[in-house]
Amino acid sequence: MATGGNSFHLTNNDKLDFGPSYSPSGKRIAYSGLTRTDWEVFTIDARGRGGRFNVTKNGTYDYYPDYSPNGTKIAYAAKDTRDEDTEIRKIKVTGGRPFPLTNNNEEDLDPAYSPDGKRIAYTHYSEPDRPDEAAAIYKIAADGGRGVLVTANNGTGALDPSWGSRP
Repeated sequence: MATGGNSFHLTNNDKLDFGPSYSPSGKRIAYSGLTRTDWEVFTIDARGRGGRFNVTKNGTYDYYPDYSPNGTKIAYAAKDTRDEDTEIRKIKVTGGRPFPLTNNNEEDLDPAYSPDGKRIAYTHYSEPDRPDEAAAIYKIAADGGRGVLVTANNGTGALDPSWGSRP
């Protein structure tokens, strides 16, 4: 529960850090951080103790992390270096080899775990040059499979999915 109080910096650098996601325990925060060459997913102690941990460490652009409900994995969007589009991946919070969830020639962003951890919703752009008009929400099993359309794409765009509060 947010109780207010004084704000303080968790990160202190001259780079852009964005897209924070609290772990289910509230003890850590995952976020996207800029290195000298790319974007990576990092975690950091929510109280500001200690340094950051580079979860993805892969030399590609990684954005929009979201913790699994049990706190063991992080879903994120990763720039695919082969075809230059963005796909949804998941990785253990301790790092390691990422698991690809989507694989297409379009843009997939903004992953969000379901409260039970069995599914991940995400924004899918069928026409990346017209993101506000060609966006729809999809869902996919957290263990992979085929994405399923959740919202109709009627030209208005559907962005940034959320399953609501977790119990």
